Amino acid sequence: MTFMIFMFFMSFMCPPSCPPGTSPAPPPPVIPTAPELWETPRVAHDDPRLPLTFGAYLAYSPRGIADASRISRSVCYGIKHDAGGTIERTVRRLKREFAATPLASVLGPRMTLVPAPRSAPLLPGGLWPARRIADELVKVGLGREVLPAVTRTTPVGRSAVAGAGMRVSPHEHLASMALEPLIADAVQLTIVDDVVTRGATLLAMAVLLTTRFRDVPITAFAVVRTVGLQAEIPTLIQPCVGTICLDELACAVRQP
Repeated sequence: MTFMIFMFFMSFMCPPSCPPGTSPAPPPPVIPTAPELWETPRVAHDDPRLPLTFGAYLAYSPRGIADASRISRSVCYGIKHDAGGTIERTVRRLKREFAATPLASVLGPRMTLVPAPRSAPLLPGGLWPARRIADELVKVGLGREVLPAVTRTTPVGRSAVAGAGMRVSPHEHLASMALEPLIADAVQLTIVDDVVTRGATLLAMAVLLTTRFRDVPITAFAVVRTVGLQAEIPTLIQPCVGTICLDELACAVRQP
């Protein structure tokens, strides 16, 4: 709101370089960046962007000792590092099984895929897992195009190593992101990530994307969903669709 008021008053001002009796040229369009979006660390619970619908294909157990849990950790590591072509193999298997999953609401040939940035600004030649996943999804027809519209400007802590109470909030994620000057004729945007824990990154991206794509539905997809509150998982492949919202402390809450 402060930014809008500032721009309103600036529209009536003429810089000193303007000749008498003339008006300044209209300012170039301003692409909002994260600090201009949230004036406080909180988002109202009735925010029309909430809850965010997300889908996931695999389940991952951080601490389980059963076979499925141990395999899930190996697969999760392979996806995060794209070891041995894990991303391509996983996406191709998802394509084969897609009709039997509930993921048609977040993936499909009409979705524009927006890869989630890594926890730190991407270095030249560095691996961008979410971008690799999005590219493979488009190859198999589970996406229309890839739109790398969100970048990380400052590093944040990684969820995988965050201790209790130390996870990065949606507000902190949002403050570390920026929109690239990219436009798409999107019917639906799906944010793509490798792993979803609580969903703070996905929620922050949805808020940021809404500033440019105000009338476009936004959903999210992660290949892997962390299942941290139960000791074991029965199987690796557990496709699901759920929601991400905020609790009373403005922390992300994912169901399931």
